[in-house]
Amino acid sequence: MVAVTYVGLLGFMLFIEIIRKKTGKLDFLSLGHFMFSLSYAIPGFLLEANLGNSSYEMTLNGLNYTSNIQTIFAVFTGYLVLLIGFYTKSAISCGKKVTFKKSNNKYVLWYSFLLLIISSLAIYIYGAQYGGVLNAMANITLIRSNAGVDSGPLVFVKHFMYCSLFASYLLASFAFGEIKSKPFKIFLRVGFFSSVIVAFIASTLSGGRAILIYYFFGFYLIYVLKGGKTFTWKTIPIFGFGALFLLYGKEFFWSLSAIDSGFDAVVDKFIEAKNSDSSDEEFSIYKLMANFAFPIQSLDTAFDQYYSFRFFVDWIYGFLSFIPEKIFNINKPETISIINTRYILSTKGSLSYEIPTGFLAFAVYSLSWPGLLIVSYCYGWIGRYLQSILIKNMAENPWIIYLYALTMQVWVDYQQSGDPRVFLVANFWYIMSTLALLILVNQELLIPKRKRKSHVY
Repeated sequence: MVAVTYVGLLGFMLFIEIIRKKTGKLDFLSLGHFMFSLSYAIPGFLLEANLGNSSYEMTLNGLNYTSNIQTIFAVFTGYLVLLIGFYTKSAISCGKKVTFKKSNNKYVLWYSFLLLIISSLAIYIYGAQYGGVLNAMANITLIRSNAGVDSGPLVFVKHFMYCSLFASYLLASFAFGEIKSKPFKIFLRVGFFSSVIVAFIASTLSGGRAILIYYFFGFYLIYVLKGGKTFTWKTIPIFGFGALFLLYGKEFFWSLSAIDSGFDAVVDKFIEAKNSDSSDEEFSIYKLMANFAFPIQSLDTAFDQYYSFRFFVDWIYGFLSFIPEKIFNINKPETISIINTRYILSTKGSLSYEIPTGFLAFAVYSLSWPGLLIVSYCYGWIGRYLQSILIKNMAENPWIIYLYALTMQVWVDYQQSGDPRVFLVANFWYIMSTLALLILVNQELLIPKRKRKSHVY
């Protein structure tokens, strides 16, 4: 019976998506619906229905899903309050008051190259902490799992490696825009494809699949926002790459341990890792959806454990996470993701990985049901506020549509991360690059003009 309610939720979200008025084919809520379905509705249905032992395959380490009735109420409540926040008039009106000054595109273009240079330097410095970039790639699985790989004191520069992702989007807005000079267009496209290479290296050094998938998915969003069809033969490779990388991303990163021996050795290592995987059977939808099931499992766990409320203190811990530990010799407090992982795995020892909470579980851990209402409403409100700002200013600057796609992804990413530390660390490159860009294109932030009623950013 509970499984059917998740089907009803999916149907209701689809109905809302069909009847509501939106700008273009996709907006923030469109992507929000998609991620909410992947994180809560679909995994919830598969876990409750237990089709073909799906509950065992989708949960971490085959742990049982408790199926707490509060979980389904929390999912429905969170979605409905999110919807209310998104359609609050204050979010729309406040967003429409914000105006971007029409920028000198020359400065934005050189800024994108500056970001690319910063990213390249960060990659070099980060690699040097592990004996070189290739050595860092070869040990990325061990580095990511904190398996005793020695590093230098400057590993915090990894946060700047991903500025190349932002640079790629800005460069694409010029390289594929209306440029009359053919030599200059070739120069811009060479710069863009160089940024793609740097972004790929930076994403690989993260050791995680999400950054790379989000990076390429962003270009799909831009294609659709510019009038392209949602699903065509041109978009199949993007979805195919995403699915394959979700299924075999771990094997890919493990195969990089043989990178010093050449490309053939990497391929052999990948095949070896794939064949040795005990769970490697025929393609299974459950294996694919297991990558998205942790938010609802975390929510279920949050209702099944006893603990003291955290009162949103994890936002403070999130900002503290940017302080380099090796330089300042400090011990940072455990964040909610670490505690959530211990609850799910029923362990008190050290952890080789963390399970993010998702935004609904974070709300429950923070302040139970009142926390759920606060977080869901604020999340929806912020999404509509940001969308209103970007839509209003989209006609003024050609790069705004690329910023729109990026911002939409970052907003949606919080659904799965939940933990402020996870969210802020993963999106540091976006936050810092965007703030610097807005200051660059609008000096009125520093020297405000009189007789201007609208806020300028």
